[in-house]
Amino acid sequence: MLMLAKFGVVATALWLIFAAVLMAFYPQRCLIILRKMGSTPAIHFGEHILRGLAGISLMGIATHTSFLKAFLIVGGFLLATSILIGLAPRRWHHKYAVYWSEKIPPLVLRLMSPVPLIVGWYLIWVVLS
Repeated sequence: MLMLAKFGVVATALWLIFAAVLMAFYPQRCLIILRKMGSTPAIHFGEHILRGLAGISLMGIATHTSFLKAFLIVGGFLLATSILIGLAPRRWHHKYAVYWSEKIPPLVLRLMSPVPLIVGWYLIWVVLS
């Protein structure tokens, strides 16, 4: 079970690093992708299944980290919000995504890009140490 959780955390970390690179170099493309969130059942449920799996993975490695409570809280939050948003009407999710895709300037995505990059590298470090 621990090996599956570690795999899930590394996959999540690689996704965060990839997202950080996209945010830094292709912010307009990121906003187009954000606008599509919740637009189809496959995107809506796919997003939340992956998000929920990331949360379960974080909770799964929590006892093997120096920050047990933080990993449990963040993982639990990801899992709970995935379930709640997944059960909410898809059109609400899509409207929310469209709203933010129109409000966030590309420069803000560029400025925020170090955050997922740092979190991604930290998660890899946690799994490897």
